[in-house]
Amino acid sequence: MTRFIPAVALLVLVVALLSLGFQCSSTEMTSARLYIQRSDWDNAIRSLEQEVAKNPKNEEAWFLLGQVRAQKNDFAGMVDAFKHALEIGPAHAKEIQETKYGYWARNLNMGVDYFNRGKDTVEYYDKAIAAFETAMMILPDSAASYRNLAFCYLSKGETMKALPPLEKAFSITSDPATARYIGELYYDAGLRHKDKFESMENK
Repeated sequence: MTRFIPAVALLVLVVALLSLGFQCSSTEMTSARLYIQRSDWDNAIRSLEQEVAKNPKNEEAWFLLGQVRAQKNDFAGMVDAFKHALEIGPAHAKEIQETKYGYWARNLNMGVDYFNRGKDTVEYYDKAIAAFETAMMILPDSAASYRNLAFCYLSKGETMKALPPLEKAFSITSDPATARYIGELYYDAGLRHKDKFESMENK
């Protein structure tokens, strides 16, 4: 009979470890997964926020929180949650990058669509600006978002507002075409100030 004791002991150990594994999943995490399955984003967010408040080193909870916040178009919250997840570890790094890229592309394309419609109705330029600013927040290192934002301001006649995003785009890509735009804007601004100064002198 004694030869079976190690096998029995091993079985008990496995059962204990399995039980411990189930206990490691908190009530908040279990609830959050159920809410996510039901697409109940508000309650999923609430459960996950409770989880990370209790267990701030729970990488998976931060990752899921980012995914769920994105479902509510809370992209600032998404970026923040993903940042916390990546600070803890790289377990979901690939999924985070794919998610961010997907929402960046969606907002960029939305902005382009609004920009094209702005030729008929100026208010669409403001919607395009909002979309491009969201794209910039999601992927701060994408020059396309900054260039498109600059074109919106130029189309609205707000020339000087176009300079900061153009300069940011150039800092990312060193693109000669972007540098030319920047140079032309500064040149035009210089001429306007020169004409204004000369008109004041002639009074």
